[in-house]
Amino acid sequence: MLPFDADWERSFCEATAVTLLDLSPYSNPSSRPTPSQQLSVPGALSTSTSILASQAELDSCPLRRTGHDLTFTSYSSLDPFQNQHELEDDYEDPEGIKEIFFAIPLGLDRTVESNSLPFVLHSYAQWFTMTVFDPQKIAHTAKATVIDQFLKSSSSRSRMLLISELMGKLIKSRTLDREGERAFRLLADDVSDSITSYQVQQWPASKGEREWANATLNNMLELISMQIIVVPYAYLLRLLKLAVPVFLCACLPPHPPAMSAILLETTVNLRHFVASDVVTSITTGRSLLCLREDAKSLGMPVDPEIIGQIEEDVKKIRISPSQSRDVSMEVKRRVVQEGWREAVLIYMYMALGGADANDRKVKKAQREFMKLVNAIGTGRHPDIFLAIPTMIVGLATINPVDRETITSRFLALPEFANPNSVGHDQLRILKDVWNQTDTSGRAAQWKDLREASWRITGV
Repeated sequence: MLPFDADWERSFCEATAVTLLDLSPYSNPSSRPTPSQQLSVPGALSTSTSILASQAELDSCPLRRTGHDLTFTSYSSLDPFQNQHELEDDYEDPEGIKEIFFAIPLGLDRTVESNSLPFVLHSYAQWFTMTVFDPQKIAHTAKATVIDQFLKSSSSRSRMLLISELMGKLIKSRTLDREGERAFRLLADDVSDSITSYQVQQWPASKGEREWANATLNNMLELISMQIIVVPYAYLLRLLKLAVPVFLCACLPPHPPAMSAILLETTVNLRHFVASDVVTSITTGRSLLCLREDAKSLGMPVDPEIIGQIEEDVKKIRISPSQSRDVSMEVKRRVVQEGWREAVLIYMYMALGGADANDRKVKKAQREFMKLVNAIGTGRHPDIFLAIPTMIVGLATINPVDRETITSRFLALPEFANPNSVGHDQLRILKDVWNQTDTSGRAAQWKDLREASWRITGV
């Protein structure tokens, strides 16, 4: 197993020396770009968590000790991008994110020494364009952070080069070749080994332990941003569960941490770990892993008056228009945000209020959501950013035509088309709920989501 300070690139390309960048332009520490806050890149900006972050401004390699193997499946025959030009258009970067990262179009050989940093910047810019809900808002800070991490050490540099290689492979083909699998296993091995071997040294954790924990969370979130395309949901769920002690170590007292406090944290890794926990909770029906706030303070069991007040507040939220030089992107982002509004209402009615899919208010919110989906064309944006709310709305969907729409929109995305992916398992969970409720002749309830998740993932 490689140690945390291992030379990743040399380990991956055994016959190739590590590519180093001439750092003379940055030899003076004061000249290095320094982000205003810690930013996990790209993990904190992965598709699912970036959706919750944007809404808040309104985000075989074994995983040790779990018995679940990590395998890779090619699915080129299922590639939905072969004939869908509207999806290909989404990769053209209409908002100029690549220009922010690097002004010159690149066709770089990263083995050329002077190309190392430009190669990394170009790879991250492509990845952000594909996976971040509103990349304009974080592009400059993200670029500064990428540069800062690249200059941190030779180990950090070679790790980022390896991650950039993987990003490029996944952007081009949405699957990994043999070299890509080997590189991915190096990263997955290191992250899982660091997490599973962690033991609390003292409590509360020292400053040094918290720094180590934050670095480990950063590495894990980087990995997750790529894992969702190439590993099953069970792997991701187990990884998050194993990482809970590391997350707690990274949090300042008191323990257990309060969600409201974490979401106001300046440390982005903590916020995005919480976002990942929330996303996996609402798409599997399981309890949150690490946030154990006092139930009484949260109004549990939920008073109907509180639900009514939240309902009114959600309906009154005014969504600020997206500032984009591409009008179509403004429309797509508005659709995603309005879709989240309806999904939040359904979650509140069903998960907190105990309503089923036949409830009058649930059916109204479901209809409004489907109107939004049907009014916008198929494309990576907005469909990938509607995936999480669609899981919630899908639970309440009874109409066969609406179910077919949801299925077809999901399968037009590589994250869902690959049979060995998180997204594909999420679709299987949704279909299992539909099959079970149709067979029993009743409307779906929130508990059906948890039962279906267990049947599909075993977690």
